[in-house]
Amino acid sequence: MSLFSFSGTPPTDLGINNGQLKACPDTPNCVNSQAPTEDKEHAIAPFPYTGSAKDAIERLKQVIEGMERSTIRTVSEDYLYAEFSSKLMGFVDDVE
Repeated sequence: MSLFSFSGTPPTDLGINNGQLKACPDTPNCVNSQAPTEDKEHAIAPFPYTGSAKDAIERLKQVIEGMERSTIRTVSEDYLYAEFSSKLMGFVDDVE
């Protein structure tokens, strides 16, 4: 999972490339479960899940659809991209 926080133009280079999510920029407003563990600023443990990838995507979709200020932008069998808007300022966080 990768999380970016932006308040301007949505990124155009998100998604899976060669089996990997985009690496975090040098800024501290991003975490990524595929970042090297020595990258203490950006590395985060992935959410554990014991079901199939298909079931994980379906479950994530259900959870996100039930959340306020969330919009699912892309869903495939192995990828989900959603945006979450903050209540106060309307900042948008991109989640893959």
